[in-house]
Amino acid sequence: MIDLKVRAKAALIHFAGSLLVFAAVILLFIYWFPGGLLKNAGGYDGLKLIAMVDVVLGPVLTLLVCKPGKPGFWRDFSVIAGLQIVALGYGLYSSNLARPVALVYNHHALMVVNNKAMSEANRKLEAAGFETQPLSRFDGQRPAVIIADIDAANSLDIDETAFEDGMPEAHQWSNLYRQYSAEAPVLETLYVDGTPLSDNQTAFLSALKQEHPERKLRLINVGTGFKFGYGVVDQNTGEFIDMLPEPIINQ
Repeated sequence: MIDLKVRAKAALIHFAGSLLVFAAVILLFIYWFPGGLLKNAGGYDGLKLIAMVDVVLGPVLTLLVCKPGKPGFWRDFSVIAGLQIVALGYGLYSSNLARPVALVYNHHALMVVNNKAMSEANRKLEAAGFETQPLSRFDGQRPAVIIADIDAANSLDIDETAFEDGMPEAHQWSNLYRQYSAEAPVLETLYVDGTPLSDNQTAFLSALKQEHPERKLRLINVGTGFKFGYGVVDQNTGEFIDMLPEPIINQ
């Protein structure tokens, strides 16, 4: 019984330390995945993975393996802590690649472009002789809110080029990016306000409008890399707010 209490105390201390680290990770993820992107663009998945390994698995291993005072205690504890650090580093590295860096309005939908996709797209474009643009030149928002130049994309037959030559998709061509404007003509072709919604979707949208009375919310087709469907954006700023839930059809 005394041995179990000692182990439990060590595990609780480990758990408390892990919680402090995880709290800092949560703040980082809120910065990386602002607003509705945390829920809809992979942020939650990364947090859950880190939580399972660093908040749950580490203290459990301490409870099962480590016994303060026994020979090799610090060695065992160091191995567990080392595994946690490696797992945390991998989780942060993967999440950094997946973090959204651009919200691109193009002729199909609002597309969320993550860090990895943008880096790979720019590398391919530069190799093909195109001049890319740094996202830092656009409005200073996080992620950058951008409109793709549809006329230029059509003149280059980008959709066909992307499939035939392994080039990036149209919304990833940063040389076509333009500053977001709430009056851009392309936006009117993207809004789907007149589309019939299910009862649960209508209720969800009404709740969002009550939550954000100061915003001009509009429905639009949205692809986040993890989900594709109807999303809600602020027309004035281009900011992504949330995805509508899947429709519930009453029989």
